[in-house]
Amino acid sequence: MVDTMRTRQHTTTEFAQSCRTPYGSFAHRSGFSILDLLVSIAVIGVLLGILTPTLSLVTEAARRVKCQKKLSDNGLALTMYADDHRDTLPPSNVAEDIYSVEASSNAEIIQSSALMQLAHRGANDPNNFDGLGRLVDEEYLSGASTLYCPSHAGDHPHEDYESSWVELGSEIVINYHYRLLSDTDKLAMLDPNTTLITDGMRSVADYNHRSGNNMLKADMSVVWYSDESEYITSMLPQSETAPGAGIPVSASWTVLDTGTPPETTPVTPQAPNTNALIWD
Repeated sequence: MVDTMRTRQHTTTEFAQSCRTPYGSFAHRSGFSILDLLVSIAVIGVLLGILTPTLSLVTEAARRVKCQKKLSDNGLALTMYADDHRDTLPPSNVAEDIYSVEASSNAEIIQSSALMQLAHRGANDPNNFDGLGRLVDEEYLSGASTLYCPSHAGDHPHEDYESSWVELGSEIVINYHYRLLSDTDKLAMLDPNTTLITDGMRSVADYNHRSGNNMLKADMSVVWYSDESEYITSMLPQSETAPGAGIPVSASWTVLDTGTPPETTPVTPQAPNTNALIWD
């Protein structure tokens, strides 16, 4: 019993001695000083500054993948539509309006939201679907959100048209471009590299991914076009109502088909001369 008490006393003495400073007093733990706090905040700020661009790139990469998935879903819907409609693609009355001979002298019609493609033409007619909007109407697509790119930051987000998709009384604009081909073109006869749907190019704000386009080809593959030369970017108008705002769309289809921009510098957008029903 005595030995046990001596052992405990000895242990307590050693612990007390280990806690004493050279000046004989017990050491006390100190908290963060103001200087420590400021340094920590500065370090965190520097790290955030380094990581923010990387996080933005990761976020955009994820959105680009989602965009590719939506285009793939559109491709499946187009294939099913063509199977049910003698190999033809959804027709577009917008194409006829824009590229008819009667409209060729009227530049104002080019400035309408038709440049981004109307999915529904409004006029309080619930059956007034157009182009890709027909895929939603005939239930080849499960929902209208498939017609909107997740990276879109322009004037026509899906949120602005959610009620319109229910009421079907006013115009509905999507932010994918649907190629306005002739209604006599057969899907099976198209060149596999023909681009059918791509990201919006109506204005700088409507250029969904800023650095290039996702494209749905006629063979239903989804391909990325990198606009490293800024051929498309340099043509984009600041506003969708600028003169000749549709020129980037019209001039870009061939570039998207081939994946290679021409060596010549793109022409500054002006009011187009519409002589055909096809944007090529």
